[in-house]
Amino acid sequence: MNSDWEIVIKYLPLLIKGAIFTVILSILSLFFGTILGLFLAVFQISKIWILNFFSHIYILIIRSIPLLLILFFMFYLPSIIFKVHVSKFFVAILSLTLYSSAYAAEIIRSGFLSIPKEQSEAGLSLGLTKLQVMRFIMIPQIFKVIIPPYVGLFTAVVKDSSLVSVICYIELTRATRLAVMSTFKSFEFYAIALILYFMICYPLSLYSKKAEKMVRR
Repeated sequence: MNSDWEIVIKYLPLLIKGAIFTVILSILSLFFGTILGLFLAVFQISKIWILNFFSHIYILIIRSIPLLLILFFMFYLPSIIFKVHVSKFFVAILSLTLYSSAYAAEIIRSGFLSIPKEQSEAGLSLGLTKLQVMRFIMIPQIFKVIIPPYVGLFTAVVKDSSLVSVICYIELTRATRLAVMSTFKSFEFYAIALILYFMICYPLSLYSKKAEKMVRR
């Protein structure tokens, strides 16, 4: 029994390292996904039909495709077409960014729509440009509205990042599989992975509930 736990403790740093990579991967993906999602949300409420059309089609396609297929597509396509191998980290970031941006766009768009039109009209009447109205009037207000669903989106990205293991990028799930394959102690390591995922996601769920209460006030 003691020797079993010694083996588990020996591989524990690998799992912790994988958990850290999971958090980094999720933060970077959601950061870039938010930037892309902001543009998509603006395009959706834009009166320029080509931008509006592009945004709707993009969101429809991305939300209709499983993340797993996006990962495979981004990983194998460059090698098939251009005969080059893209780094696994880049593929993981790009795939999760594309996937999260479609959901981020809908959250941000709902935030824009929650602001009364009278406020933007008042800003324009004061001589502000549309960009200034968005920057100084609309964007500061939507943060209160979008924080709760955004925390939920971040939690979803953390859990969905486990699919990155299929391209052999070492995050928490892949690190767990490596430990299991090396020691054949599946229960112990999957239990540790479960605890680590819980430690990452549970504080986020608590913050989401707290943010919801703050918004209601």
